[in-house]
Parts: sequence; structure tokens; C-alpha cells
Amino acid sequence: MTLSAGGEKQKQSLAVALDPHVKTAPLGLRQQFDLSFRLAQSMQQTFDALAELRAMRAKGVAPAVEEKLAGFEGAKPVRFAKDREPPPTLVVWHGRLTRLYLDIQASDLTPTPQLAAAAELRIRQTAQLVARWKKFRAEATRAP
Repeated sequence: MTLSAGGEKQKQSLAVALDPHVKTAPLGLRQQFDLSFRLAQSMQQTFDALAELRAMRAKGVAPAVEEKLAGFEGAKPVRFAKDREPPPTLVVWHGRLTRLYLDIQASDLTPTPQLAAAAELRIRQTAQLVARWKKFRAEATRAP
């Protein structure tokens, strides 16, 4: 490691070690990391899609396209039956991915099977939502 300050440089080696208080097996920590990484990738996808959507909107779009953009974005509350999940939207899904990410990162433990299953489901649903967004974006930008 090199430290630079006031025009001077100092080099010193740095050893990184696991906190001795962490009792989770390396395999469990690896599972936590892998799942967190995949959730972070999905969060980036929803963030990028939201940025694209908002850039498209800023350029000005027809009312019919705006309605579809609002549906993808999901920033406005939508009423739905109590026994059903709201439709997947970029804002809602980004929030759900963030919550799962924070839950997994809250401690240095192997993710529970329930938490891992919920994360896997959201990752798959995010991929489907982003694919639908990309298809819509391609069609909307081709239209005259």
C-alpha cells in the first residue's frame, strides 16, 4: 500500500484478514458474497433502465408512450388487490432488490434458504422486467 501526503510517499505492506469474531464457514461467506453480487448486478440493471426511461421522457414522447413509460417506471402508487403483488415496475423492483441486498449484508452469515430463494426469484423477475423494458425501448425508438 502506498500513502501519499504533502508530496511524500510511504510504502507499507497490508495484510487483510477475516474478523476473528466471524464464525461463518468460508463457503457460507462465499454464498453471501455471490448472492449479494448478483443482486447488485440486478440493481444496476434496474438503475440503468430507469436512467434510460427518464432520458427518453426528457426528450419528449407521445402521450401513449408516456403512459407506457409510467407503467414501466412505477413511481406513482397503483391500486391492486390485497391478495396480489403489484405489477413489476422498475422503481418497485429496485427497492425490493435493495431490501434483499441489505438483508443479506446485515450480518456475516450464510443466507437462509428462504432469503436465498427470495433473492433468486427477484433476480429472475428483474431479468424478465429488464428484457421487457429493452424490447419496449427498441420498439419505441424505431417508431416514427
